[in-house]
This record gives sequence, C-alpha cells and structure tokens, in this order.
Amino acid sequence: MPFSKRSMEGYLLITNEAPPPSEALQLAARITPDRFVKVGVNEYPTITCTHCHAVVVMNVARTRERAYCWNCDHYLCDRCGERSKTRACLPMAKILDERLTAAVRELVKG
Repeated sequence: MPFSKRSMEGYLLITNEAPPPSEALQLAARITPDRFVKVGVNEYPTITCTHCHAVVVMNVARTRERAYCWNCDHYLCDRCGERSKTRACLPMAKILDERLTAAVRELVKG
C-alpha cells in the first residue's frame, strides 16, 4: 500500500446527544449557534505536529495552506509553521532522543 499523508491522520470522535441551549440562554451567554457541536456522532480529522506534539483538529473548510515541513515530511501546527520559516527542523522525537541519550550518559558516568 502506498504511503499517503492522510494515513498519518488521527480523528476526534464527539458524541453529542444533548440539544443546543435555548435561544435565551445563548443570548445571555453571548454564544453564537456555530459554536455548538451538531447533535449526533461527529468525527473530525486530526494531525500531530512533529515539532511540538500538539494535536490539531483540522478544519475541513480551511482555505489557506497548511504548514508543512519538507525535512521531516509532516504537517505542522500553525505556530511551528511560523517558526520553521526562521529555524531549522527539530522534531520532538529528536529532542527527546538527545535528552534521553545525555541522561543515560550521565548515569553511566556516575
């Protein structure tokens, strides 16, 4: 099976059986109706940013380009996407590996 970026996605599953609040309560709380999850079972695609391990719920209606790192071949959250313009690729797995290796070296020395 060929690799695709969609195969790297996870999902967020929300089951909502409660009806939306009354219009009076929405007005009192200053909440717009578009803020409520639809009644029923809702599934949303997610990605995990390789640079900071943040889980991002993908907006399917998004029109602007999603941040992507060509070095580690993964999508990024918006914050790391901005940082990647000025910094080198540094995935969280590499940071953790370096720190664990350094900790083990300290234990072996001691």
